[in-house]
Amino acid sequence: ATTYPDTGLASGTTYTYHVSAINSVGGGPPSDPASATTTSISLDAFFDHCCYGAMHVIYSVQNPVQGVDQSQLQIYAPNGTLVVNQAGPLSYDQDAYFVNRADGKGNYTIVVTYDNSLTAKLALPSWINNDPVIGFENVAENSDGSVIIQGRVDNGLAGEQVSIAILDPNKSTRATYTVDGNSHDIFVLDIDSTTAKQIFTQSGSYTIVVTHIPTGVQGQTVLAYNTPSTSAVITVRAINSGSVLHMYALLKTPAGVTLTTGFTPVGFTVNANTDYLIKVSNYSTHIFQYWQDQPSNTNPVRPINISQDTTIVAIFS
Repeated sequence: ATTYPDTGLASGTTYTYHVSAINSVGGGPPSDPASATTTSISLDAFFDHCCYGAMHVIYSVQNPVQGVDQSQLQIYAPNGTLVVNQAGPLSYDQDAYFVNRADGKGNYTIVVTYDNSLTAKLALPSWINNDPVIGFENVAENSDGSVIIQGRVDNGLAGEQVSIAILDPNKSTRATYTVDGNSHDIFVLDIDSTTAKQIFTQSGSYTIVVTHIPTGVQGQTVLAYNTPSTSAVITVRAINSGSVLHMYALLKTPAGVTLTTGFTPVGFTVNANTDYLIKVSNYSTHIFQYWQDQPSNTNPVRPINISQDTTIVAIFS
């Protein structure tokens, strides 16, 4: 048998051959054509959207050499570190690596080798080449006073943590939480109504500051919180030497706007945990002296903020 090695061929290319017999008499007619396709490797890689930072690799060896049924997959990080080096089948379609921030920014180099000679190479820009950006999707107070804080870290990696700080209208930190991101690096913080009452002690604008812990990148938004209204009764009484007086009393806003009036003893229904003013007026010879629970307070107008039914007593001369 006579063989002919045809070297230096391009991969994945079909070559057609004809054979003619030649002797001292001359050459014979060409044979029917015979074709063969050289071995090739198809290679693709991308980052899954299901899991931020998961690198998916797909490759296939076409027209393999008989008896050679394995390939080699290698992945080099942007900093040059060989992070994957494994033998594999001739066809591969799965997650091969998860990005690590220590790998650095730049391109991952993916190399598939077959039969120690044929290679396919691909450069894939890292998922973290762009800095993280914190976005807010749902920051709201629910009807029962509970709170939800939900957002996403774009260009973050699955499972990375964020710190969530809640600042009151005076910019004082009321609470700080550490929250794990999910596979899409979405963070969710649910604050139940009982805990919310301890954090959001007054109505107003609260600043929500989210810090991406691995990088220190921050984002912030504002939550307008309204303390859930619950009713309470302020009962105002007036006495003189133990005798009950019927004095004119007024319920006002902190700005001094009169909301309602009545003669003592009178009950004013108000929103709990809300600031008000109570004023009592002098009449005839009855002059206000002080408040029974505040003997040093000689002002007939007093601020008040209650969480439950409360009685206050004005002492008159």
